[in-house]
Formats: sequence, structure tokens, C-alpha cells
Amino acid sequence: MSRLPGEGLAGAWPRASGADQDRLADATGELLAGLHALDTEPLSDLLGPKAWGSFLAGQRAATVERQRERDLPEVWLEQIPEFLESEPLAEDSERVLLHTEVMREHLLVDPSRWTLTGLFDFEPAMIGDRVYDFVAVGVFVSRGDPRLLGRIMAAYGHVFSPRELLAHTLLHVYSNLPWYFRVLPAPPEPTLDSLAEAWFGTVQRVTASAHGRRPGSRRCWLRRSPCRCRGR
Repeated sequence: MSRLPGEGLAGAWPRASGADQDRLADATGELLAGLHALDTEPLSDLLGPKAWGSFLAGQRAATVERQRERDLPEVWLEQIPEFLESEPLAEDSERVLLHTEVMREHLLVDPSRWTLTGLFDFEPAMIGDRVYDFVAVGVFVSRGDPRLLGRIMAAYGHVFSPRELLAHTLLHVYSNLPWYFRVLPAPPEPTLDSLAEAWFGTVQRVTASAHGRRPGSRRCWLRRSPCRCRGR
């Protein structure tokens, strides 16, 4: 067994300049494109789910209760069924190898050149729709930064809509919206459409001025506790 070279991107990220972060965003998109181009046939007997549509249906049926168990306020819970119903999911899409947790904590980087050197922790890997991998990318790599997410998607070669990404966020095995509210930008309005733009908009789709608020301003719609979104 050999050890992947490099330093964890999560710890190195604050030291990277804006240009270096852009370079890493591009590299992340290229890495995902390469991962999703791999032949899944050798892994088909090892990785599930066997039927992607059935997996999504099961996740959809449990979504509201799963978020309720995580203490998501009712103002959000009551919107979930209609939101998922209005966002068509490609149950018969091409299936690719999914890491499912592409985040800064699972990426390695060479800080002397600011290049990616590895991606690890494939334990929760699956075979399914490629959009599913961009849930963790939006939450844990670009973290609500529309410029970074736009660069990642451009390098990947496909742009996913904010609503499509939020729908798959709700359906993700490890979905935890209350936690994401604590680390991602707060939406200007307490609606799932607004939340989708705040977390998964790209630089061409969402800017601070487009919402009529100052860059860096925050409003917290997680009502159960004092706002912890500020100071990010």
C-alpha cells in the first residue's frame, strides 16, 4: 500500500491566493470529468444501487422525516414535497462512478504549485447519476461561492441547475440541511428556490447585487437558534 502525496486541501485552502483557488477549482472539475469517464462495468457487482430510480424513490419518500430528525424547521420541511415534485429527476440517466463525498477534506494538494495530488475515501462510492457527486462539491468545495462552482462546472463540461442540485442535496444519503445552514450563505428569502440559488448558483446566475443585498451580508432563516451564519 502506498500513501498519496500532498497536504489536505481543507487545511491548505486559506493560504491559497484567489488565482490559486481558481486553479484548484478548475482541477476539481477536470478530476470529476475523469472519474465519471471511467468504465463502471468492473465495479457493477460491488457498488450499488442496482436500480437508480428505485434508490431516488426511496430517498424521496424519507426526505421530510430525515430532515425533521435533524431539526430542520417546519418553514423548510413543508416546502420539500412540492419542490421535489416540481423538479424532474433523470431516473434513467447514464450511470457513472460516484465518489459521493468530494470535499476539501478528501482532496490532497501540493501547496508549492497549488495542484491537486489525490482524492481519497471511496468507501461510500456508488454508481449513479453524475449530478449526485456535485452535491458535496457545492456544499464542501465551492461552499456557496458562485465563482468557484462556475469554474468547476466549466472545467467539468456541464452546468447543473441550482434546483437540480438542491433536489439531489435533499435526496443525498448524508443530507443534513441544518448543518449546511451553519456553513453556507443564508438565502435572502425562506424558500427552497432562494436556497438553491444561494448555495448552487454560478457566477453567471447569482450575484449579491442581483438579490439587492451587499456582498457578505447575511440573513438567517434557521429559526430554532440564534444565527450562526455570520462571520464566515
